[in-house]
Amino acid sequence: MDEENLTKVHVDLPNSEEVGGESLWAEDLGGDLYRIRNVPFYAFGLNFYDVVYAKSESDDLKPSVIKVKTSSGHKTLRVIFTDESTKEERINRLKKLNKYKAYHENANGVLFAIDVEVGGDYEAVCDMLYEWESQKILSYETCETRIEGSFDAN
Repeated sequence: MDEENLTKVHVDLPNSEEVGGESLWAEDLGGDLYRIRNVPFYAFGLNFYDVVYAKSESDDLKPSVIKVKTSSGHKTLRVIFTDESTKEERINRLKKLNKYKAYHENANGVLFAIDVEVGGDYEAVCDMLYEWESQKILSYETCETRIEGSFDAN
């Protein structure tokens, strides 16, 4: 990864109850194209390694993501822990998903985003998350596009 070529792009989320937008690390590919380089915590319809078209309204603003140009094939899930486990216990639990080519990013010890790589077992990951949800350990959601032309949930 060329650290020098990473920048932040912005995703507008005007209908989000949690945040009004989200910044994501991205690789500048030139021509207003960027490759997403982290797992989104709030946006829907965006995934790790997706190539997006993003434009900035001025030089002092981050480019805003307008649309996905090329889908990477990665899939995103989000998890919120609802039990009393420690941050370390939560991380160790999520590491059990690595065997399915699913890897997590930690927002705050409670909220985690999970990237399922191309060739990973998305169904097995969802099955395991569903099992943990039924045990009242966590709550999870899939992150496919909810509204065409938007990265919001509603």
